[in-house]
Amino acid sequence: MSMLKQKIMDSAMRFFSEKGYMATSIQDIANDCGIAKGSLYKIFASKEDLLMEVYGSRIKRMYEEAEKIKADATLSTKDRFIRETLHQLQYFAEVNFSIEQYRDIPTQEFSFCHGWRARQFDYYKDCLLTAYGRKIEPFIWDLMALYLGMIKEYTQFPNIFNHPLNLENAAIFIVERMDDMVNGVLKSKLRPILQPAVMLDYVNRGLEGASVPAAEHKAELFDNLVATIKDLSVPNTRKSELSEAAQVLREEVEKEEPKPILIRALLDFLRIQPELKNIVGQLDKLN
Repeated sequence: MSMLKQKIMDSAMRFFSEKGYMATSIQDIANDCGIAKGSLYKIFASKEDLLMEVYGSRIKRMYEEAEKIKADATLSTKDRFIRETLHQLQYFAEVNFSIEQYRDIPTQEFSFCHGWRARQFDYYKDCLLTAYGRKIEPFIWDLMALYLGMIKEYTQFPNIFNHPLNLENAAIFIVERMDDMVNGVLKSKLRPILQPAVMLDYVNRGLEGASVPAAEHKAELFDNLVATIKDLSVPNTRKSELSEAAQVLREEVEKEEPKPILIRALLDFLRIQPELKNIVGQLDKLN
């Protein structure tokens, strides 16, 4: 890689982290590097291409370091998990930027984002299975969501409150809390929130560079909605109302000219039931 290309990427990473992707212009980066905008375009055809090169390069380095930790035979299982957690905390603290925040950028980046998230999910799944064994498989995706949530939030708080965070202590604390949650989940009789079939399909498609078609994703959400309603601990009359609303909603969104007002009313009706809020929210985004 040329020194100029690396300089441009370093500048872009700093601007994306500090100002955000959408607020950063190619002119900002060119000025920072002391070159003409046209010279930058000779290396990167667009800001989108620059984004993917910058982020892709950083992700590649992150996984290279993660593999070194995984291969360290001197570490116990728990110490390895703590080291992996510390590495992730350092990564998020350094990057302080996520392309998934931006909903109005071109489709090209969303394909890239899907692949990145899929690899991230797959990596965390493997970390948790290595740390706790196959006994957690039924709840692996829920545990992954809890783990990722703690990592992201703990790296955001120092920016919000302008107060430094001891990442080593945070890594130990997070792993200890994961121990507690794993024990609690294994004793619980609750069903997993994140369905394995849906999560595996999302991850596999992302790893293969394919996106989930909107129609297929919508069908899976409706199937999940119906199954969740059947398992609700509510009176049969309420369950019947929710089932009927879900069926009418499904029929309406599949029409060539659906009625937006009816769809909105049905979504709002279903959303009132707390257990359905997450699924309904995902359906709302697809309509």
